[in-house]
Amino acid sequence: MNINIGEAIRQGLKKKKITQQELAETMGKSQSSISEWINNRKRPSVDDLFKLADMLDIISDLFPGYVKREDFGQGVSNDQGDDRRIERIEERLTRVEKELSSVSSLVGKG
Repeated sequence: MNINIGEAIRQGLKKKKITQQELAETMGKSQSSISEWINNRKRPSVDDLFKLADMLDIISDLFPGYVKREDFGQGVSNDQGDDRRIERIEERLTRVEKELSSVSSLVGKG
């Protein structure tokens, strides 16, 4: 699966009606960094990906199948099945973080 991070950010900005500059200021980044991410010239760090996902409400675009932990508590009993589903999601998230980290290190060497 090929996730276009730049397009997800672009759509998130549009959906939230904020500018690259506003996002940059909120994240403590430069506007040029945001532009590089949007144009897929550079990749955000894993931490920045999670900030972007949360701020722009694009978690499902960046991490398909990921469900926020707090979403489990709404109208669902917290039995062992729920705990196991949370564990599987966290395991999947850890794998995605590792993959993104390895891709990020490869992109940085190019």
